[in-house]
Amino acid sequence: MQTIVTKVNISEDHKLIIQLPANIPVGEYEVVLVLNNPSPQHKVHPSIAEAHTVSDNRVQFLKARYHYE
Repeated sequence: MQTIVTKVNISEDHKLIIQLPANIPVGEYEVVLVLNNPSPQHKVHPSIAEAHTVSDNRVQFLKARYHYE
């Protein structure tokens, strides 16, 4: 079992799309989704938000790869 913590956006049509790290094998999984109360939203340029998401995902990937908690 792996835990991946990241921030996501839920679109107006209530869809959630996430990019998983490359080390997650292809296959069927049971997923548990926990939604914390949304924090106040600040307007951020989309390119900055994307860079932040990519950075967060990379940190989680490296923590998992090197077994760092």
